[in-house]
Amino acid sequence: GVGVAESTSIFFELIGFDRERDRGPSTVTFQTGVTRLLGPDLQLDLRVARRLSSEGADFLIGIGASARF
Repeated sequence: GVGVAESTSIFFELIGFDRERDRGPSTVTFQTGVTRLLGPDLQLDLRVARRLSSEGADFLIGIGASARF
């Protein structure tokens, strides 16, 4: 990831999935997104992904939250 502000970062990932289902194909996905720290123990993220291989979902959008207890 790359910091763009004190509490905001962007990231880029190349992800390989080995057979998401029985006897299914392996897939490769490129993902990018942004993370935002809301405090020392809470982070939110927004991401988009695009499939690079011939099988799997073409496009994904996701949001998430991470908390440290």
